[in-house]
Amino acid sequence: MNRREKSFASANIAPGKFFIDTDNSKQLEREAMLHCVRPGVTVVVMAKKDLGGGAGQVSIIKAIEAAGGSVEVLEGVKDAPPPLSETEMNAAQEAEICRIWGNKALSEATRLIRIEEYLGSPMEKAQVYYVCVTKPKRKKAK
Repeated sequence: MNRREKSFASANIAPGKFFIDTDNSKQLEREAMLHCVRPGVTVVVMAKKDLGGGAGQVSIIKAIEAAGGSVEVLEGVKDAPPPLSETEMNAAQEAEICRIWGNKALSEATRLIRIEEYLGSPMEKAQVYYVCVTKPKRKKAK
């Protein structure tokens, strides 16, 4: 599954390594993770499907256990904020978010934190991009 390190932020774990796959590297990331499993290592996943599906998933779990490791599934950990709806923010809030996002003197991570502090809830980069770039472009096109 496509996960990000920040997906695990609310899990209260101290990770040693993250193996985050993309559509192109799923098998490579899983193989690299399996090479790092030693007795006492816990592989933490958001959902079992992060280890694959069907027989592949079963074989990966067996390989982890055979190497002395274990698998922990984080139930109830929020992966990402829900999609934005048009009614969640007013124009003044959108303007402030775009002002913060436009401050290139700050790192991207800092800008996302400042936006979260302003709103009181997190926003993904893609959501901010939609509000500050895509949405204005669509309005101009109309």
